[in-house]
Amino acid sequence: DSTLYYYKKMSWSDAEKVYYQLIEEVKTVGGVCSVLWHNQSLCECFGWQGWRGVYERVLDYADQARNTKNKNQEIR
Repeated sequence: DSTLYYYKKMSWSDAEKVYYQLIEEVKTVGGVCSVLWHNQSLCECFGWQGWRGVYERVLDYADQARNTKNKNQEIR
């Protein structure tokens, strides 16, 4: 969150796309994705409006990606 916001100067909507791309890359190689979110990005204050929603949607997306992967593995 902080790298994309402070250093890359990304909006929350652009950052959300980056997170989805990273999840797909990790899924492709069968890896594990670890995410560190800072408290300030969840508070919807100090310029972080919209980022809490990104956090929630990214977790949902990662959960769906994991469930899709598991379903595919069971079919094989």
